[in-house]
Amino acid sequence: MEESMLSPWVRVPSGIVLFFINLLCLLGVTVMPMAVHEEKYLFGVLITTVCAILNAWLFIKCFQLIFNLNASNGLISPFGFRVAAVMYMLLPIVGIFTGYYSQYGWLALIQAGIYYFIGISLLSYAKQREGTLASYKAL
Repeated sequence: MEESMLSPWVRVPSGIVLFFINLLCLLGVTVMPMAVHEEKYLFGVLITTVCAILNAWLFIKCFQLIFNLNASNGLISPFGFRVAAVMYMLLPIVGIFTGYYSQYGWLALIQAGIYYFIGISLLSYAKQREGTLASYKAL
């Protein structure tokens, strides 16, 4: 493993502080759609989704700081990506049984398509990641 440029005395406390600041931001993001008027609800959900994705990215960076994980080692294994892909692909199927499609119509169909696209992307990333890890083990 390559030596980190930051000392653990700097890296770990800064990762912990960033983690708690990000936790507060995530709390604010989850409350944000409740404050949006009904006419702009879709815009509020869109902004919330973008902010939640950025928070997830920052959580990953916090864990990399705290546990000294390099990008080459990765935080999630290919198996973890496959599990996440299966979960994303099961969401539209669950929507059939809960009546989600009859309630939201076309919006639910578009959302199901996006979920399947995310699932397929995660499966392809897992395959790519497995090849990358195999080449590192060969060295």
